[in-house]
Amino acid sequence: MNVSTADASIPTSPDARPLVSVIITTRNRPSAVRQAIESALRLDTTTFRLDLVVVDDGSDDDTPEVLGEYPVRVVRTTGLGIPGARNTGLHAAVGDFVNFLDDDDVLLAGAIEAQLAAFRAHPEYASVLGRAQRTDPNLVPFEEPFPDADAPSGWILHELLGYQPQIGTVLTRHEVAAQLGGFNARYAGDDEWDFHLRIAKQFPVGRVPQTVMLFRQRDGAEEEQQWRRTRYVREIFAVNTNHLPLRERLALRPTRWRMRGWNCYAFVRYAQLNRAEREYRRTAKSLYYAFRWSPPHTIALTARWLVRGPR
Repeated sequence: MNVSTADASIPTSPDARPLVSVIITTRNRPSAVRQAIESALRLDTTTFRLDLVVVDDGSDDDTPEVLGEYPVRVVRTTGLGIPGARNTGLHAAVGDFVNFLDDDDVLLAGAIEAQLAAFRAHPEYASVLGRAQRTDPNLVPFEEPFPDADAPSGWILHELLGYQPQIGTVLTRHEVAAQLGGFNARYAGDDEWDFHLRIAKQFPVGRVPQTVMLFRQRDGAEEEQQWRRTRYVREIFAVNTNHLPLRERLALRPTRWRMRGWNCYAFVRYAQLNRAEREYRRTAKSLYYAFRWSPPHTIALTARWLVRGPR
């Protein structure tokens, strides 16, 4: 493992506008990271200044050349994995606020501005969440943005246990992220969910109704990877609730149910993708994993799929 920095100058200015660090982690996805970077550079920076950091975790293609085309600070690492790369970006960031953007997702105009407005109105918030719009690999939207536009703010640990916010929809105070030690590298999946839950255990969290990001769904099913992630989902849920009194843990049963539904949705969606590719064995395996995870959710989601079609 090594870390090096190809440094475009760190932004310094007497400007009173807050500085926002957008941190993108990438490896060998030059066309996708190009879109992610350009989406950040298109943001309306009337009310804030932008510090754009890209952590390249060992790309061996033309990603370095692509990154050199843009006014970004590049930190080069090797073999850290996503949690470690995010922590490296957090360490390099100089902003008052940080946003972690996956390299295959796209920020929408007004994203950061809407969240900063929420921080101004509620200085007690440690982070502010927006909504995500799922898209296909070509960024064509499908389904409704999530979560609901009227989702609550404040002490919302219980709500965040029921679904996993997409990380690019969240703007966090830098000092809070640093205080928590960033992301837990022991989780090879869902480290961002654990990060959000640890924040929500200690601080109030805000929401804005705006859709702030396009959440690109990858082309192809990943049922095996999703199944491996289920162990982390269970562990993260337990670790972030074991401090609660027994009565509160029992009251979380509906929340646990929603969490199971969220993950079951992923397996059923992979079954849809496999069936579209005539991968019938993988279709069956995806549904098997869904059924193992939650039989009632699988039955309900599969019935809806058969009635409404794959979208």
